[in-house]
Amino acid sequence: MLKTKLKALFQNEYFPLLVLGLGMLSLHLVAPIPMGDDIFFADNINGIFDGEFLKARYLGWSSRLIIEAFIGLFLHLPLILWRVLNPLIIILLGLALSNLFVTRDKRLSNWFIVFLLFLYPFGEIFYGGWITISLNYIWPLTFGLSALVVLKKIIQGENIKVFEYILSGILLLFAANQEIMSVILLLIYLAAGGYLIHKKKLHWFVVVSFAICLLSLLFIFTTPGNSVRALTEARKFFVDFPYLSLIERLEIGLSSTLAQYYFNFNFLFFIFTLLLFLAVSHKHDGVFYKAYSLFPLFILLLFGNSIHSIVDRLFPYLAPIGPDISKYGFITLGNFTQIQSYIPLILLYISILLVFGSLYIVFENTWLSVLSIGTLLLGLLSRMVMAFSPTIFASGLRTHFLLLAATLICSVLIFEKLLASPSTKVAKNVLLFSGFAAFGMYLNQIMVST
Repeated sequence: MLKTKLKALFQNEYFPLLVLGLGMLSLHLVAPIPMGDDIFFADNINGIFDGEFLKARYLGWSSRLIIEAFIGLFLHLPLILWRVLNPLIIILLGLALSNLFVTRDKRLSNWFIVFLLFLYPFGEIFYGGWITISLNYIWPLTFGLSALVVLKKIIQGENIKVFEYILSGILLLFAANQEIMSVILLLIYLAAGGYLIHKKKLHWFVVVSFAICLLSLLFIFTTPGNSVRALTEARKFFVDFPYLSLIERLEIGLSSTLAQYYFNFNFLFFIFTLLLFLAVSHKHDGVFYKAYSLFPLFILLLFGNSIHSIVDRLFPYLAPIGPDISKYGFITLGNFTQIQSYIPLILLYISILLVFGSLYIVFENTWLSVLSIGTLLLGLLSRMVMAFSPTIFASGLRTHFLLLAATLICSVLIFEKLLASPSTKVAKNVLLFSGFAAFGMYLNQIMVST
């Protein structure tokens, strides 16, 4: 009897999410808490709810009052509560991704989602404070995606229960308290509303959700603390920032974003570009298509941190093309006359354009093409917004959290495309490779945390 139940559990399509939860629970139980920003909030918030602290933050630093209220709550309750709850939130993230983007072989695709989430650099992102960073970034992402599950049901004409509307609205309030999530969700509901109006099926909850995001965004823009914070951070982290031109800021934003993935080896982005190459090659036999989709992967392998030392030894004249980016971008007053300074810029920009082009080749003229390109574009813009913040470098990898999520989503969509082909061998080989990489990454994060 027990053996039968265990077999049924193992074969369940959501068993991979259980593995994700157990793995994340083990990681969270050894996580060093409090650290970084956690210590600041623990020292400055009095009690479970501190209205005076939130008022001071509103006037002098931040509009994330809902998020910071929960940070104070968890820091003044037994820490074991957060250690157990946050892995459940990450399970919810995996479940939301599955419900939104998986359409076939759910168990296999859920394993792929779980492996990608294990490859998500939680350790690096949480380094600034596990509780603070998770509530500022991972929770809004998870709650935003979970709220979009209801939007998907509306578009597909499925039945929705009353509690789903209520829960979705609550999750949306929390998610939209984060500035970038607020903008992205607003754009998504605007696009969904336009689509439903075109189909003459506009739903009241889409209007309500759009209003929640719009009001949240208005609150963010009118919060006095945000402008105070911008001035303070400019003086602390980037004194010259107010004097940079729009072109300079955009170059810094795009270059620093792409350099993070091409010049600092990132497994999530590697699997994404590998999937792109495999999907295009699987669809087209022509050498042009293969070379087209291989270029981004080739640049990543050639100049990624793990390979660059080999390139340096074998091809010393290629080494100067590498990842030396200053806080002013690749092109500065000191090197703008040197031709080699423009090479990494050109390679990065060509690569990202080919990535978008490869996505179109994979999905062609279908709604999946719009979904994948739109998702990656929103993710890229979410990091590009940092071009207008003096903490573009000081904030570290946490500012990439939505772009990493967009990369993950696009990888799932391509994986689903490969599963739809007559032979699933390529998809299963990628799954196996991702599993080995995820296991290695997980062990590394456990060791770093202890």
